[in-house]
Amino acid sequence: MQRWCWLLFIVIFATQGIAGVKVYKSVDGDGNVVFSDSPGNNAEEITLQPTQTYRVSEIPERAPVDDLPSEDNDRQAYETITIVQPSPEETIWDNQGNLSVAVSVVPGLQSGDTLEIFIDDKKQGQSQEATMVQLTGILRGEHRVFAQIVDGSGNIIASSEPVIFFLHKASRL
Repeated sequence: MQRWCWLLFIVIFATQGIAGVKVYKSVDGDGNVVFSDSPGNNAEEITLQPTQTYRVSEIPERAPVDDLPSEDNDRQAYETITIVQPSPEETIWDNQGNLSVAVSVVPGLQSGDTLEIFIDDKKQGQSQEATMVQLTGILRGEHRVFAQIVDGSGNIIASSEPVIFFLHKASRL
């Protein structure tokens, strides 16, 4: 019963600013608080605060598409592209030939550009936007890894310095 009283109070409160109705509070014979729009026995008028309103500010017009700078003008030159994993002269111990290659690109890889990873001058997988790559099936021995940034037309934009690393597999003996 109290839920309905509160619900009635909320509805009356919410419409107070719109309808301009007075609200009265009283207690019935069972001790329940009753809110009403008509005064009853021992009812007291409740003064409600004005309804809160919000005025939306005007939205400025957007610049026409022709006035926006072109994508070619926004292109920044890459400062560095560096292989950060594996470290130079690092020995990787992995019997399955798994290798994690991490590349640092400053500034970050730009829209439309992709990264290519090479091991021993052979491209590994497809061009991608990720700067962390998991490679599998690398044979044991000394290897050379480097990365290239390629634009959407296939032009090489930047290349990292090669990093020499060693992959070691445990002997089967």
